[in-house]
Amino acid sequence: MRKADVYELGVKLFGIYLLFKAIDLTREVLSYLVILTKSSEMMDTPAQTGIFWISVLNLAIVALVSYLFVFRTRAVAKHICSTADYEESAKLSTEKRTIYEIALTLMGLVVIVWFLPDLGVKLKYLATPKPMGMPWMANDWDAVVALGVKVVVAFLAICYSRTIAGFLTKGGK
Repeated sequence: MRKADVYELGVKLFGIYLLFKAIDLTREVLSYLVILTKSSEMMDTPAQTGIFWISVLNLAIVALVSYLFVFRTRAVAKHICSTADYEESAKLSTEKRTIYEIALTLMGLVVIVWFLPDLGVKLKYLATPKPMGMPWMANDWDAVVALGVKVVVAFLAICYSRTIAGFLTKGGK
């Protein structure tokens, strides 16, 4: 394995992390969209509209960088690697696919540890009775859906780490 391959692994794994951040930012954009559409007096406020567009721009940038890091890894690695990195061999005893499998499993476990308790708290909050006249907020459900998606994707990353690792290393040989 060349030194450049190790850089490619790091770039691709960081792209997968940014994919999870994009899921979180999508919830934020949807929350601001609900606020803007439900409240006509806030719609006229430039500050609320500005915050919404900043959130959309943030999501777009994170999604674009995630796409570049996951699907255009070699092009990104060319910008951060020297020509010597493509010739110099890194002293690793494992293959790319094995490293991806390990990283996907660990990433899935970390995400579950971080977000499963939050999901439980949000579900508990939604299960408690609301006082009369207080409606459920759409962003309450958005948060539950976003956390649920993260946990499901983390479980899939753990269960299908070999398949995903095979997909990620498919063109890498």
